[in-house]
Amino acid sequence: MSAPAFTVIQKSALRLWMRLTQPAPSVTDPQARQQSRLLASMLLAGIVVIGFQIILSMVISNKLIGSDVWLAFSTMTFAVVCGRIFLHGGGITRTRH
Repeated sequence: MSAPAFTVIQKSALRLWMRLTQPAPSVTDPQARQQSRLLASMLLAGIVVIGFQIILSMVISNKLIGSDVWLAFSTMTFAVVCGRIFLHGGGITRTRH
């Protein structure tokens, strides 16, 4: 991949990450905004890791005994985390005070 294409992808990914972890406008205290962004980043990173774990479990499910348990656990965890996001205002940091 060429350097300009990589830079465009990197900037787009960074913009998306910042948008998803941006605190709600109602959070005005700088410390609370920082904590909100940190917690949202941790939640989003967890979603990425769990998604990777699901994909990995599906790839190796025929090769290892017990991997179907990990696949079920990963899928349930992913559903719970995503359900928490969508049931609480549609955003990761859209808390109301």
